[in-house]
Amino acid sequence: MTSYTVYTGHLLDFPAVIAACAVRFGRSSPAGATSQDHLSGSMDSGANGIMRIIEDFSGESIGETMHPFFAQTTDAEAAVASIMATTVGPPIYWYLAAAAIAFLVPTGFVLIGVAGLDAERAWNAALGGLAAIGLAAFGYWAVGFALQFGGVGLVYPHDELRSLVWEWSPVATNWGVGWGFAGLSGWFLSGQGITPLVYALFLGHMPWAMTAALIPVVALRGRAPATGTMLLGMLMGAVVYPLADNWVRGGGWLSALGSNLSLGHGFVDFGGAGTVHLVAAGFSLAALVVWMPRRPPTAAGNAPLPPVQLPLLSVVGSLLIFAGALGWMWTNPLQMSVLSDAAVLRGSVNIMLFAAGGIVIPLLYTWFVTGYSEPMITARGLAA
Repeated sequence: MTSYTVYTGHLLDFPAVIAACAVRFGRSSPAGATSQDHLSGSMDSGANGIMRIIEDFSGESIGETMHPFFAQTTDAEAAVASIMATTVGPPIYWYLAAAAIAFLVPTGFVLIGVAGLDAERAWNAALGGLAAIGLAAFGYWAVGFALQFGGVGLVYPHDELRSLVWEWSPVATNWGVGWGFAGLSGWFLSGQGITPLVYALFLGHMPWAMTAALIPVVALRGRAPATGTMLLGMLMGAVVYPLADNWVRGGGWLSALGSNLSLGHGFVDFGGAGTVHLVAAGFSLAALVVWMPRRPPTAAGNAPLPPVQLPLLSVVGSLLIFAGALGWMWTNPLQMSVLSDAAVLRGSVNIMLFAAGGIVIPLLYTWFVTGYSEPMITARGLAA
């Protein structure tokens, strides 16, 4: 099997690397061509082909041999190029409609969050939720999208993603080519390389960043200082969630554990909700441990379930999340461009069945434990 050597710098000059790849694979450009031209011509080699070079373009001899796993055959390269060339994604209004529906998810979480609170705390939580959505939107637009998808063009060799090919990694590339930790392109969603596909990618993931920022803010309003919760909301939308999702869906190291360490398929999060809720819940729990006052231990006894001030809000909120989940799942253009109609419809049916199970199980559990079904817990089961 043919072996290749790779550049082991931590912060790669990807256009120069791609230009070297183009020369290596016999795709030299005419005089006066730029590295961007090389980039456009070399995308059909697949994401792994970008990193293959025989000589270090900086003049430094490396001599490291790439693991045989990364050596692709000509047939595999042709298959990747064929798929990317023949795939036709949904029309642009699909992404606009799906993103609009996905915005129902943070709306539903606000309603569920305030439904079980007293009047004063509900007022604080509702105001904090709106502030978190606004701050997360600005933070994600300014730096979050770049951190999340700044290197996605290395994983998805799509022509419209050729401006998003900068990924930082603290690990030398002789360990493998999938150890990315943060994207480094696409700041402020500006530049000549911003294409309709990039805008669709931004719109599709904006509701996710808002939800990740919203959950800890709503949980902490009334417990933590207002300034601290607002800073936490911006931090979640601009840095924490984008970095975590970069590792999973933006070409980062968690998604590449299968190829680099032979750990199955790596970390797979099909719809993206797992990363959002795991990060948001983890930060909420840590913040509650810090700010929530300790209470004296009391005997459990037959303690009643917590009261619900406005059960209708929790029910409406859970239904909004349920409707938004359908848009949430299908807003990612990178996912939609390779799924068949049957796969999209089958996935939607599965979402409905999951939601039905989320309703029935807590409904029966609360009835079995207390003698009556409790709307707040049942609504939270639907949201989960």
